[in-house]
Amino acid sequence: MGGSVIASPAEAAKGSLTWASVAVNGVAGVTGIDGAIDVAVSPDGTSVYVAGTSSNSVTAFSRNASTGALTQVDVESNGSGPVDGIGSARGVAVSPNGLNVYVTGNSEDGIATFNRNPNGTLDYVSRIEDGDVGIDGLDGAWAVTVAPDGKNVYVTADGDNSVTTFKRDVGTGALTWEETIKDGDPGVAGLALATGVAVSPDNNDVYVTGCGDSALTVFDRTGANGELTINEMEKQGVAGVDGIGCARGVAVAPNGLSLSVAGESSDAVATFTRTQATGAVAYLGMVKDGAGGVDGLDGARDLDYTSDSAGLYVAGLVDDSVAGFTAAPGTGALTFVESDRDGLAGVQGLDGANGVAVPVDGKHVYVTGEVDDAVATFVRTLADPLPPAARHFTFLVKKKVVVKGKKAKFKGALVSSTPACTAGQVVQLSKSTKGAVYKPAGTVTTRADGSFKAKFKVRKKTRFRASIAATSACSSAQSPPRTVKVTKPPA
Repeated sequence: MGGSVIASPAEAAKGSLTWASVAVNGVAGVTGIDGAIDVAVSPDGTSVYVAGTSSNSVTAFSRNASTGALTQVDVESNGSGPVDGIGSARGVAVSPNGLNVYVTGNSEDGIATFNRNPNGTLDYVSRIEDGDVGIDGLDGAWAVTVAPDGKNVYVTADGDNSVTTFKRDVGTGALTWEETIKDGDPGVAGLALATGVAVSPDNNDVYVTGCGDSALTVFDRTGANGELTINEMEKQGVAGVDGIGCARGVAVAPNGLSLSVAGESSDAVATFTRTQATGAVAYLGMVKDGAGGVDGLDGARDLDYTSDSAGLYVAGLVDDSVAGFTAAPGTGALTFVESDRDGLAGVQGLDGANGVAVPVDGKHVYVTGEVDDAVATFVRTLADPLPPAARHFTFLVKKKVVVKGKKAKFKGALVSSTPACTAGQVVQLSKSTKGAVYKPAGTVTTRADGSFKAKFKVRKKTRFRASIAATSACSSAQSPPRTVKVTKPPA
């Protein structure tokens, strides 16, 4: 479907999104998100960080845990004071202990380290750039992630077609270059235009996407300092693999049982099951834009799972959309929920949708719009809709036999354990004089206690009944029929 139809909370499916607000560069004091391209949320859920590639910046926002609304608290820009290494800022990641933020600079061929303060503001610490003494592998630095154990930072680079391992001091956050693996190294393939990178929740494996190779490469994290050993590669069109043309974002489900890859040129998301003992993956299937009702994946760029592994959200660059899916327990198979598109149903800020992040509490979804220079906030429906409240009628006629042409009098009540389903409800009264065909006879509105009265002239034997249609919150109901017979007027 094109864009979402925003339903009332009672109607919304679990995992569906409702657009809430947007922060736009240059509006209401917001700065540093010109070309907003990537987004990350702190583990405690109090801060959101956005990389502005045109601003050469990272902007810190405080997050309202209830509404999801963002308030800017800091911006760190390349060349401002000591800040360096984040020219054409591309990727942003927060350490698991919440003490550091790492930002890559695509044109600077570097990565910068920031200390994170309790209020979410940042203090620049240092940078490492390609060509520094002993440093290689950062030409076109792209994505960055921190291993769950906090001991390593991994950076992809589309210029060097590589993934680089940094050892991280878990106390200070300081990085030390350990190794770079490049496409074409002995036994290594799949890293052409390396972009996405993710570490398994058990810390054993690293997954890297290569847009140029339309591939996903699996590495075992075997070295004492987090160095990598190639395990296998999955490639578009090989052994049935589909949906990873120009593979971009990659995310491992927090339960470690599956992972998904965004295929930008495939307009799709491919899902793989993961063997936890080895880290190896097996292609499961894909969801594709325009197939089976799926929408919002044109130019699929980035994706993120919910912390319970039951939901996945995908940013579609060409569709200017975020698409939501549920993920099956165990296999991770995806089922489309909805897409929300820029400019439809009130949604703003998704032009050039690029990055997506879900806080650990699962209450909101944040999506960057590179063209809109914005980050949009969506409220996420956490529970399945409640079933409609049951209700039924009592419906009685005062006299079962009336004089022809006189009125039959009825009294009744709409009964439910939910008062809102009984008070002030419009009840349809119908009548039938032949067979089972009922025709409308009139309507009544129930009183505060659900009761109502009605009366109708009767000229022949007639059956009457009361009915009411279902709503999202209340069930339908229909009374038993009540028959009124007639007698001739007295002579």
